[in-house]
Amino acid sequence: MYDRFYQSKKDAAYLIYTERPLIYSPFFKEAILLRSEGFRHLCVSTQGERSREEQVQRFMALPLGIHILETATVSQNYRRRRVLVRTSGPRSKERKLVHWWSFRKYFVQQAVTVTIVVRKLGNGKLHFWSVMAHTNGVGEGTPRVPTRNFPEIRPGGPSHIPVTNDANAPTIPG
Repeated sequence: MYDRFYQSKKDAAYLIYTERPLIYSPFFKEAILLRSEGFRHLCVSTQGERSREEQVQRFMALPLGIHILETATVSQNYRRRRVLVRTSGPRSKERKLVHWWSFRKYFVQQAVTVTIVVRKLGNGKLHFWSVMAHTNGVGEGTPRVPTRNFPEIRPGGPSHIPVTNDANAPTIPG
């Protein structure tokens, strides 16, 4: 993928992501942290670096994901599991209970379903973990989402999606 295009999307997503490090969630009734590890997870998975195409899709879905975080009142899925987590020592790990909540919304104008994941490690703070986009309307499968389905993200642009009264459908400004 063209490096300048990729870098422009990554830079724009990073500015949106760091613009507001705390976002209030009506579901949790508390603020969700947007930490560097959540942004890093958009680029890297447990299997290694994501493809440039997948990273761009995640960067472009980020404004819609933040909108979900700000408005979701029902969780789509919840799971928890004990996993090995790095601790402060250079090679030390310990088992911690990790919680994941997912939230999903279909955006009519973009014809895309976006899923976000919020994570909590042990007794730590809730933090943004991931965003995924799907075009088949149910939030599963579909690895390729046309970039035309997403709002244009650019540095200094809007970081949230205004919502109209027309069936509560999100709109993308101008």
